Amino acid sequence: MNTNILIIGAGIAGLCAAKEATAKGDKVVVIEQKEDVSTSGVEYITKTNLRQLNIKSNPDWILNTTNGFTLNSPDNTSIVLDDSTIAMPEKSYIVDLDNFNKDLKKMALDSNAEIYFNTKATGISRNGSSVVVTVDNKDIGEITTDILIIAEGLDSNMTKQVNLEYDLSNKNTRSIVQYKVKSVNVGVDNNINMYFGSVAPGGYAWILPVDENNAYIGLSTLNNNDSDSGELLDNFLSEKLDDYTIIDKESHVLPVNGISRERVDDNIMITGDAAGFINPLTNMKLENAIASGLYAGVVASELIFTGEDLDKVYMQKFTMYTDMLINEDTERYNETRKFLLSLSDDDFNIIASQLENAEMYESDIDNIIRYMIENCSKPGLQLKTLYA
Repeated sequence: MNTNILIIGAGIAGLCAAKEATAKGDKVVVIEQKEDVSTSGVEYITKTNLRQLNIKSNPDWILNTTNGFTLNSPDNTSIVLDDSTIAMPEKSYIVDLDNFNKDLKKMALDSNAEIYFNTKATGISRNGSSVVVTVDNKDIGEITTDILIIAEGLDSNMTKQVNLEYDLSNKNTRSIVQYKVKSVNVGVDNNINMYFGSVAPGGYAWILPVDENNAYIGLSTLNNNDSDSGELLDNFLSEKLDDYTIIDKESHVLPVNGISRERVDDNIMITGDAAGFINPLTNMKLENAIASGLYAGVVASELIFTGEDLDKVYMQKFTMYTDMLINEDTERYNETRKFLLSLSDDDFNIIASQLENAEMYESDIDNIIRYMIENCSKPGLQLKTLYA
């Protein structure tokens, strides 16, 4: 089989790439080793960010629309950021990632991308100016492509074959665990609640409300032998809820040390989780998966259309786009993550007390951090410079 653009992986990043890559009429093929699209979990994305990414909201994957955020310190000081306290609260969607992925599949197919399931990539080689990918689908055998986009996720075997593998050592990852929980009034305020401090060492805990009595409750922690994220979450639930039922559980590991510096090679781009496109501060992946996939598709389509060489120099357009439009924020958030990692429970309590009466007008993540920097004594010069 021959194609202009081949995408390995039909997850969120891969299908966003496919949707954009078809824009100029190129042949786009997506291969996926699973029998259908499948992305487990529930996350939030702000309405502002979804609109900026030009994704139309769909009730099929929106579980709830929240009022705002509540930030909670270890001593139970709460910073409420919703219509009751600020002029411009950051409202968010609670998103079912599996249904979102299915919607993207429909968009990609409607854009004339071809998707082949039960088709695992097994090897990569080069033939002149093209890339040849062997697959375990006997009806296909191998696919020759001008541009290859690898969007396989963290367990990508193909990134290893092209020496663009993300460093998944413990220091560069976080352990994520999340439960679907039923409990009276668990989501009564309809805010996304975040809890900081020793409740989740190296990360934070969250409550994503679905309705008054249902929520997704999770936490992220250091990925080491000192922290059992499941045990920590069980303790958190016991402390916060009098009576509850766990309906479902899921856990995974995410890269949180920023985006890979090397994410392109001749004819090749790496996108999504496989290249570390995760928000290192919130540990949410949806926004960056969408954005990195879109930019990979745009760059691939542009390069094929203009007939430019597809060597690494020209493929660096993807690096340039993602550096400007994603990585600048990611680097700031990574430094903020490291700062928060240095804080004790007492530090969080002091910061919360200093922020409790601060006048905020907007509650997007950058403004919250700027308010913290302006109103608290703890942040250092480096953090202040990043948010100047």
